[in-house]
Amino acid sequence: MGIYRRGAIYWYKFGWQGKLVRESTRQGYDKVARQMERAHFTRLAKQKDEREAAAQELGCSEVLKCSQCAKWFDSTNIVKDGSNRVYCGNACMLEWKKSHTVIPTLAEFIRDGFEPWAREDSSTNRRRHGTRCISRAFVPSRTTPAWPTASYRRSQASTSPTSLLPSGQRDSAANRCSLHR
Repeated sequence: MGIYRRGAIYWYKFGWQGKLVRESTRQGYDKVARQMERAHFTRLAKQKDEREAAAQELGCSEVLKCSQCAKWFDSTNIVKDGSNRVYCGNACMLEWKKSHTVIPTLAEFIRDGFEPWAREDSSTNRRRHGTRCISRAFVPSRTTPAWPTASYRRSQASTSPTSLLPSGQRDSAANRCSLHR
């Protein structure tokens, strides 16, 4: 056991069960660094005692600590999630994933999800989301005359998107749209 200084920060190192433990204290004071080293060593010793007591209680040779509920369990009944975490059962694994899933705020969703989608090519969005028939109703074909903007009045306003078109175009637009069938 010992502390040493690297730059302005104290580090400690000691051997534990055949492995070297070396960590930074992130402290510039040697007394605090010694306390942190002793605390880490004591924590490892207590964990070893707890592990041995749990192994005796469960009647097995090796026990592990659950990442979610922090209980000791038999290492033969292990549940993994593809990372370094181990769980005592599926319920703990699902609970851990649920509590550690990041849900974006509304501003993040709009910035990262909605705005890029809205900026995509409009024909791609129309095909993907079925709004093609509405936009086709407003696009005059080559055989029809230009838009009747001069003859349109507010009193003629309707809730139908094809109400802006003359009656001949309105019928053909309704026939082209699959939603009107």
